[in-house]
Amino acid sequence: MSAFIIICMLLSIISTLYFAIGSKSSQQKYIEHVEFPSAIKQTLRAKYSSLSDEQCELVLANLREYFLICHMAKGQPVAMPSKAVDVAWHAFILHTREYKTFCKKAFGRFLHHTPISASTNSQDVDASLQRTWQYSCQRHFIDYSTPEKLPFLFALDEMLAIENGYCYSLDDSPQAGKINVLSLTNRVTSSQQPNVQTSHIISCGGYASS
Repeated sequence: MSAFIIICMLLSIISTLYFAIGSKSSQQKYIEHVEFPSAIKQTLRAKYSSLSDEQCELVLANLREYFLICHMAKGQPVAMPSKAVDVAWHAFILHTREYKTFCKKAFGRFLHHTPISASTNSQDVDASLQRTWQYSCQRHFIDYSTPEKLPFLFALDEMLAIENGYCYSLDDSPQAGKINVLSLTNRVTSSQQPNVQTSHIISCGGYASS
């Protein structure tokens, strides 16, 4: 193989990598600055009348955070750990044209919302929630294996006192393994069943999938 051909191949690889990196950066910037439909906030206020405008903005900020995590996951399933943010995501999907355009610009593909009830493999759901945990910790400079606090996306529902929200606490168990890496004990709280303990595997608002 001649030196000229080798140089051409190397230049082709470099240009491909440059395009991929540039595309990823532009997608991230788009997610960080896109304006969501104003009707999403109205949906949140209708669902949770106690939320202030500032708290609704906090939910939307965490929807943006979730989409950034989906971008980091590169097509792998990513579970939704917040009930309030899941409501906002549902409301966004109903604006079909805007959501389709958003997905194309943010991910280069359509980001589907798959309900947990549609999954027949609890291990897959568990893995998708753990993936969300790891990326969320990474974005907040938290050591996901030995965390000292929760990322906002996992703390939001309890912070806003969301009814039937997904509330997490750090697990003090000394055991090693994936469940300890996740380091979460999920508590689904409601007026009907306060402080009911349940598995984190099923206690999330669906997950994003390609």
